[in-house]
Amino acid sequence: MPGDGGPSVLDTVTNTAPFNATGAPAVSIPCGEVDGRPVGLQLVGPPGADGFLLRVAASVERALTQPSQSTNTA
Repeated sequence: MPGDGGPSVLDTVTNTAPFNATGAPAVSIPCGEVDGRPVGLQLVGPPGADGFLLRVAASVERALTQPSQSTNTA
């Protein structure tokens, strides 16, 4: 909302304008919060790879939401 100290519409468009202009698919995945503000990971694929990008995004989102597993075997 205007005046709440958050990003303006123009601030957020700068993250997507190159992909909108080129037709490249892009998706943002929520990754948590920093100082109470949401943080996202933006993934971008080549034009025409929408389905592939969505599958990758779903895999990354699942990996981010699963409890971490220790690789320590000791």
